[in-house]
This record gives sequence, C-alpha cells and structure tokens, in this order.
Amino acid sequence: MNAFRLWASAMVAHREGVDMEHPPSGPEFSSQANNNDINDIALLACRHVGLLPQQQQPHITVNLAGLPDLLQRQPLQNLATNPNTAQRPPPRPKITLDEFCFKYSLSTDIQEKLAQVKVSGPHGLRYISESELMNVVKLDLGERGDVQDAVDRWMND
Repeated sequence: MNAFRLWASAMVAHREGVDMEHPPSGPEFSSQANNNDINDIALLACRHVGLLPQQQQPHITVNLAGLPDLLQRQPLQNLATNPNTAQRPPPRPKITLDEFCFKYSLSTDIQEKLAQVKVSGPHGLRYISESELMNVVKLDLGERGDVQDAVDRWMND
C-alpha cells in the first residue's frame, strides 16, 4: 500500500517519467526488490535476461501485416459455426412421456413422478441433472438409473 502512495505522490509532484504506466524508480517498484521466490518464473526470466550481454538478448518480431486479409478471406459462416455442432447427431423426434415410459419399460411410479414436475418427454428429460432427479423429482437411486438408461437408449435408437 505504501508503494501506491509513493507512486501517487510522484505523479502529483509531476516527476519526470512517472505516469499511470510507469512507476517511479526505487526498490519498492523493482520486481526483484523483495522477491527471492525461486518459483517465480517472471523473476527468473528478468534475472536471466539481465545476465545476457546485449547482443545475445533475443529480438522478437511479430508481424501481423497479413492478418486482416486472412480474416477477410474466411467465409463468415465458417466463423459462426461451432465445430462441435457439426459432430452432434440430428435431434431425436419428440415423443410423449407416456410413449417413452411404455417403450423403455419405466414403472408407473417413475412416470407419475416425472409427470408431477411437468416433464413432457425424453427430449426435456435429458437436460435435468442427476441431483435434480434425486432432489426435485424425488427418484430413488434405482429409479434414477432406470431413467438415465432409458434416455441413453432413446438417444441411440
């Protein structure tokens, strides 16, 4: 906190070279001042670069000159398309809860519990979490397993 006060004081006094981006010089603002943490990668890199002679220090050039052209060449539909949606199977046809329970041999107790919370079929049921099936729908552990198995079989039919 003291370092911020020193920085603010230097800015108010209009010290040369001190602004929002550049703190005043001093040990409070040195990255190496009170840091002897051997696991600090940034500190290690600063010290390593400081040890290199000037002609051996790496010169990195990033050329982004062709980036706008590259972005303009790509069709907009490819940018908007989520690659994961292309791999999804087509949506299953909707069936009623009655049809679903009958086809996958779910008990009438399960069907009644699902109907009480307004589940209309497997298309919506697959978005209900396991904890909601247990805590909101009040399915027992075995019933939850039966429902999940039925949804999996419906998805793969």
